[in-house]
This record gives sequence, C-alpha cells and structure tokens, in this order.
Amino acid sequence: MFFSVANFFENIADGFIGRDDRWPSLSSPPVVLAAGATSTQSFNYTLPSSVLATTYLGNAVLWRGEFFNQGVYFDRGLFWVTLT
Repeated sequence: MFFSVANFFENIADGFIGRDDRWPSLSSPPVVLAAGATSTQSFNYTLPSSVLATTYLGNAVLWRGEFFNQGVYFDRGLFWVTLT
C-alpha cells in the first residue's frame, strides 16, 4: 500500500516512483488463497504528522514475490483517505 496517483499510469512502476514519501509504504505478511477463495486483511497504520488535512489517493497492489526471480504483478486498487 502506498500513496500516489499510480492508478492513472499504465505501468504501476511509474506510479510507485512518484509516490508521496511523506506516507510510509506498507506491506502485509504473505496471504495464501486457494483459487476462487476470498480473504480479509487488516492493517494498523499510523498517520504521519507531516501531511495536510485533505484527501489523498491510496493504492493497494496485489503481487506475488519470488525469492530468486522477478515477482508477478496481478492487479491494483485505488482508495481515498480524507483527513479532517
């Protein structure tokens, strides 16, 4: 999970390069799913004190890491975070 306008780019790497570094990136422990299965993942995230009260674009990326090869990118999602 990271914050940027990555959802507008064809290549997800372009969006990650332009991420908002004031927000820490977040990874989850590995999640294993059978074909057709669903799962829910929860996170604890501390908001950085250096960001202004406004709306930010967040990105979640679904990928599979490979220890001895390039990982596989599957999909991404966009979400909004509004700080007041």
